[in-house]
Amino acid sequence: NNQFALVDRVYAEVCKAKNVKAIPHLVGTMIEIPRACVVADKLAETAQFFSFGTNDLTQMSFGFSRDDTGSFMGGYIEKGILSDDPFQTIDQEGVGALMRMGVERGRKTRKDLTAREFDRQSPLTMASEARRGILVQSRFCGPSRPGGYQ
Repeated sequence: NNQFALVDRVYAEVCKAKNVKAIPHLVGTMIEIPRACVVADKLAETAQFFSFGTNDLTQMSFGFSRDDTGSFMGGYIEKGILSDDPFQTIDQEGVGALMRMGVERGRKTRKDLTAREFDRQSPLTMASEARRGILVQSRFCGPSRPGGYQ
Protein backbone atom coordinates (compact mmCIF):
# COMPACT_ATOMS: atom_id res chain seq x y z
CA ASN A 1 0.00 0.00 0.00
CA ASN A 2 2.88 2.38 0.65
CA GLN A 3 4.11 2.11 -2.95
CA PHE A 4 0.64 2.82 -4.31
CA ALA A 5 0.28 5.86 -2.04
CA LEU A 6 3.75 7.05 -3.06
CA VAL A 7 2.96 6.81 -6.78
CA ASP A 8 -0.33 8.64 -6.27
CA ARG A 9 1.33 11.38 -4.19
CA VAL A 10 4.21 11.92 -6.64
CA TYR A 11 1.77 11.98 -9.57
CA ALA A 12 -0.30 14.69 -7.85
CA GLU A 13 2.84 16.69 -7.02
CA VAL A 14 4.14 16.56 -10.60
CA CYS A 15 0.75 17.58 -12.02
CA LYS A 16 0.61 20.50 -9.62
CA ALA A 17 4.22 21.58 -10.26
CA LYS A 18 3.75 21.43 -14.05
CA ASN A 19 0.29 22.98 -13.84
CA VAL A 20 -1.17 19.99 -15.66
CA LYS A 21 -4.66 18.67 -15.09
CA ALA A 22 -4.52 15.21 -13.57
CA ILE A 23 -5.93 12.48 -15.76
CA PRO A 24 -7.31 9.14 -14.59
CA HIS A 25 -4.56 6.55 -14.39
CA LEU A 26 -3.98 3.04 -13.15
CA VAL A 27 -1.12 1.65 -11.11
CA GLY A 28 -0.16 -1.94 -11.78
CA THR A 29 2.65 -4.42 -11.49
CA MET A 30 4.84 -6.56 -13.73
CA ILE A 31 4.43 -10.30 -13.25
CA GLU A 32 7.78 -11.78 -14.28
CA ILE A 33 8.44 -14.64 -11.86
CA PRO A 34 6.36 -17.73 -11.04
CA ARG A 35 5.96 -16.75 -7.37
CA ALA A 36 4.17 -13.56 -8.40
CA CYS A 37 1.50 -15.71 -10.11
CA VAL A 38 1.08 -17.72 -6.91
CA VAL A 39 0.65 -14.62 -4.69
CA ALA A 40 -1.32 -12.62 -7.27
CA ASP A 41 -4.29 -12.27 -4.91
CA LYS A 42 -2.07 -10.28 -2.55
CA LEU A 43 -0.57 -8.21 -5.37
CA ALA A 44 -4.08 -7.29 -6.54
CA GLU A 45 -4.79 -5.64 -3.19
CA THR A 46 -3.01 -2.59 -4.62
CA ALA A 47 -2.26 -3.36 -8.28
CA GLN A 48 -5.04 -2.30 -10.63
CA PHE A 49 -3.60 -4.28 -13.54
CA PHE A 50 -1.03 -6.98 -14.20
CA SER A 51 1.46 -6.82 -17.04
CA PHE A 52 3.00 -10.23 -17.70
CA GLY A 53 6.66 -10.10 -18.70
CA THR A 54 6.51 -13.37 -20.59
CA ASN A 55 10.17 -13.42 -21.61
CA ASP A 56 11.33 -13.41 -17.98
CA LEU A 57 8.43 -15.63 -16.85
CA THR A 58 9.35 -18.15 -19.56
CA GLN A 59 13.05 -18.05 -18.65
CA MET A 60 12.28 -18.53 -14.94
CA SER A 61 9.79 -21.34 -15.64
CA PHE A 62 12.01 -23.32 -18.01
CA GLY A 63 15.32 -22.50 -16.36
CA PHE A 64 17.05 -21.49 -19.56
CA SER A 65 17.90 -18.19 -21.19
CA ARG A 66 16.31 -17.08 -24.42
CA ASP A 67 19.80 -16.16 -25.62
CA ASP A 68 21.03 -19.75 -25.24
CA THR A 69 18.17 -21.65 -26.90
CA GLY A 70 19.50 -21.39 -30.45
CA SER A 71 21.86 -24.31 -29.85
CA PHE A 72 19.18 -26.76 -28.70
CA MET A 73 15.62 -25.51 -29.31
CA GLY A 74 15.42 -26.96 -32.83
CA GLY A 75 16.36 -30.38 -31.45
CA TYR A 76 13.80 -30.11 -28.64
CA ILE A 77 11.07 -29.38 -31.17
CA GLU A 78 12.30 -32.04 -33.64
CA LYS A 79 12.31 -34.71 -30.89
CA GLY A 80 8.90 -33.67 -29.58
CA ILE A 81 10.22 -32.49 -26.22
CA LEU A 82 8.51 -29.16 -26.95
CA SER A 83 5.94 -28.52 -29.67
CA ASP A 84 6.92 -24.86 -30.13
CA ASP A 85 9.63 -22.45 -29.10
CA PRO A 86 8.26 -21.08 -25.80
CA PHE A 87 9.86 -17.72 -26.57
CA GLN A 88 7.69 -17.42 -29.70
CA THR A 89 4.42 -18.95 -28.48
CA ILE A 90 3.30 -19.14 -24.87
CA ASP A 91 3.73 -22.62 -23.41
CA GLN A 92 0.13 -23.28 -22.37
CA GLU A 93 0.91 -26.11 -19.95
CA GLY A 94 3.46 -24.10 -17.96
CA VAL A 95 3.71 -20.37 -18.54
CA GLY A 96 0.12 -20.06 -19.79
CA ALA A 97 -1.13 -21.96 -16.74
CA LEU A 98 0.86 -19.64 -14.46
CA MET A 99 -0.62 -16.61 -16.21
CA ARG A 100 -4.16 -17.96 -15.89
CA MET A 101 -3.54 -18.75 -12.22
CA GLY A 102 -2.25 -15.23 -11.64
CA VAL A 103 -5.23 -13.59 -13.32
CA GLU A 104 -7.75 -15.87 -11.59
CA ARG A 105 -6.20 -15.28 -8.17
CA GLY A 106 -5.86 -11.56 -8.81
CA ARG A 107 -9.52 -11.30 -9.84
CA LYS A 108 -10.61 -12.97 -6.61
CA THR A 109 -9.25 -9.88 -4.88
CA ARG A 110 -9.96 -7.26 -7.57
CA LYS A 111 -12.85 -8.15 -9.90
CA ASP A 112 -11.99 -5.45 -12.46
CA LEU A 113 -8.31 -6.41 -12.74
CA THR A 114 -6.98 -6.32 -16.31
CA ALA A 115 -3.95 -8.21 -17.55
CA ARG A 116 -1.60 -7.61 -20.47
CA GLU A 117 1.28 -9.50 -22.00
CA PHE A 118 4.30 -7.25 -22.25
CA ASP A 119 6.87 -9.03 -24.35
CA ARG A 120 6.69 -10.47 -27.81
CA GLN A 121 4.46 -13.50 -28.04
CA SER A 122 2.67 -14.20 -31.30
CA PRO A 123 -0.49 -12.24 -32.19
CA LEU A 124 -2.35 -15.56 -32.59
CA THR A 125 -1.49 -16.63 -29.05
CA MET A 126 -2.46 -13.22 -27.72
CA ALA A 127 -5.79 -13.32 -29.54
CA SER A 128 -6.47 -16.76 -28.05
CA GLU A 129 -5.70 -15.55 -24.53
CA ALA A 130 -7.78 -12.40 -25.09
CA ARG A 131 -10.76 -14.54 -26.14
CA ARG A 132 -10.43 -16.53 -22.94
CA GLY A 133 -10.63 -13.32 -20.92
CA ILE A 134 -7.09 -13.70 -19.64
CA LEU A 135 -5.38 -10.84 -21.46
CA VAL A 136 -6.33 -7.48 -22.86
CA GLN A 137 -4.84 -7.15 -26.33
CA SER A 138 -2.99 -3.95 -27.04
CA ARG A 139 -0.25 -2.75 -29.35
CA PHE A 140 3.23 -1.99 -28.11
CA CYS A 141 5.87 -0.29 -30.20
CA GLY A 142 9.21 -0.81 -28.56
CA PRO A 143 12.61 0.05 -30.00
CA SER A 144 13.54 -3.58 -30.62
CA ARG A 145 10.09 -4.84 -31.66
CA PRO A 146 8.33 -2.17 -33.75
CA GLY A 147 4.66 -2.95 -33.96
CA GLY A 148 5.05 -5.98 -31.68
CA TYR A 149 2.23 -7.07 -29.44
CA GLN A 150 2.01 -6.19 -25.79
